[in-house]
Amino acid sequence: MIILTGLLSGKASSMEPDIGPDAEPDVEPDVELAPMSLYGVLIVSLSIFVLFLFGVAKM
Repeated sequence: MIILTGLLSGKASSMEPDIGPDAEPDVEPDVELAPMSLYGVLIVSLSIFVLFLFGVAKM
């Protein structure tokens, strides 16, 4: 849940319109957030995959 809220907050901040000189500095944090969001998706997918394997093993 924490990862999902982090992704949503990151997308919300990137959706804000860039006005005037603030446009360039706002681009840099989004570049830093992109790898973290990819790692978050990988962690969530791997955890679901592991839980699925345990469920199949118990059957």
